Amino acid sequence: MSKTKTRKPPLPAARTADQGLKHLLDGAREQLMRWRGDTGSLRDRVVTVGDLVDSEVVKLRDGWSDRSPTESAIEPTADEGGETSVGALDSLQTSPVFEEVILTWDGTNQENYALTEIWRSTEDNLGTAVFRGTAIAAVFADNATPGETYYYWIRAVSDSGQPGSFNATAGTKATTKQRSQFLLDELSGQITESELYQDLNDRIDLVDGPESLTGSVNARVATEKTERQNADDALASDVSTVQANVDDNTAAIQQRSEVKVDGGEVSAQYDLRLQTTVDGQLVMGGFGLASDGSSVEAGFNVDRFWIGQPGVDYSQESKRFPFLVDGGVTYIDEAMIREASIGSAQIAELAAEKINAGTIDVAVNLTAAEITGGSLDINNKFTVDSSGNADIRSGTSGARMEIKNDVVKVFDGNGTLRVQLGNLNA
Repeated sequence: MSKTKTRKPPLPAARTADQGLKHLLDGAREQLMRWRGDTGSLRDRVVTVGDLVDSEVVKLRDGWSDRSPTESAIEPTADEGGETSVGALDSLQTSPVFEEVILTWDGTNQENYALTEIWRSTEDNLGTAVFRGTAIAAVFADNATPGETYYYWIRAVSDSGQPGSFNATAGTKATTKQRSQFLLDELSGQITESELYQDLNDRIDLVDGPESLTGSVNARVATEKTERQNADDALASDVSTVQANVDDNTAAIQQRSEVKVDGGEVSAQYDLRLQTTVDGQLVMGGFGLASDGSSVEAGFNVDRFWIGQPGVDYSQESKRFPFLVDGGVTYIDEAMIREASIGSAQIAELAAEKINAGTIDVAVNLTAAEITGGSLDINNKFTVDSSGNADIRSGTSGARMEIKNDVVKVFDGNGTLRVQLGNLNA
């Protein structure tokens, strides 16, 4: 960085009666003024060692003195090839998963680019960011903690080691996913502590209460036994129907509750059914709960089923129902699934910590910070076996290059060895 220069005092004109000496001094004064830049062209100005040091073109070597030769007192501040610079990277995107945040960005194709530095903070403050690592390709996987929020910045570094500016002042936010098992355990604990859960799991005293409890099944059965000495079953039901008719158009709602004890078999069922008829078109649906003494079943026979959150206005454009079934298709806005088996999937964007696959077909482009595998085969034109031996073939002439640990061979299109480097006996 240039330093502010001290203004030089003007050179006084020569004052002497000797015209020859005055002419000589005036000439020297004019030359000095041109060298200082006071007069004449800028191209005539002399650059001093001090100017070069102030401009950081050169620096003074350790142990220099005013008596040191110039060539031994200074050295360039840049590498022999000169410093290179790079511009800012852009389009930083984060894909948080559970214990990793995968970052991608643009701008690595610029001249002099060498690598990218990745910085992270737990707050949106670049001043508190810490260095996380480097990447050559435009992708980086950062280790993280589940359920945490981070902010990221990146900057390019040139091939001479000079860092560029950060991609932005504000960080790019990423919140890792919490493990579904953790959330399931936490939610299960909250549910089991709720009043609703307790109510649903409390016994209904009228079912197995003593005969002394008014209205209990035992009391009713006892009364029925008194009336029907040989009876060994009990049945109670309640049916309520609401109906409206206009000509041939009808609408009805029926609510039915039924409990039954038949010897050692018991059952309980509640259902609510809706039925409409318009111009001869019959539509039926409803929902119900049933128990056979060993399990409880709930069923909904509807065209559309949804779950909403109280207090949320889903008419707003930014709001979506968390769970919806329509026309036999299930829609989920966001889900935490501990384990899933999927026969076929179409995924617009996938972020995963680990993928185990028998075959991965990439139609367009594969970008990876590191690829580890047993072997590599690209259309049988570029192959690398598990021992590290490489075979590079021309797509047109059939010429090829073989690279092994101790020898390099080049063959022409006819398979004739033309060049061999390294172990000549291989």
